Amino acid sequence: MMKKIVFFALYAVAGCVEMVPVASVPISAPQRVYDSARQFLAYDFKDPSSATFRAERAYKLANGEYGICGEVNGKNSFGAFVGFKPYYVRISANGQGKSKQIETMAEFGCNQLASGTINLAK
Repeated sequence: MMKKIVFFALYAVAGCVEMVPVASVPISAPQRVYDSARQFLAYDFKDPSSATFRAERAYKLANGEYGICGEVNGKNSFGAFVGFKPYYVRISANGQGKSKQIETMAEFGCNQLASGTINLAK
């Protein structure tokens, strides 16, 4: 229930920002794109080197950026793995991280990418 409340609160706040639709196309991205996305996502983890990734897929955006979706598992403060969670990362053409989401908002971003259009802040 709390996830739904947080999701709708974030969605309402996002409504205050002007959004621009950007087309997305599924691609087979170069390994460097996945590596950049993984590094950007795991940077804030308790143990970044323990992060494991699976079910990754890449999208090329019409603005030249990449969207990467998949699942990530990492260790918590006790050293135990928390279980795979969905993630979404957007990186620039040169590999610089732009935004990242895990769980509910990641599913939202990945669903938009898969639909062929994602709404980005102007």
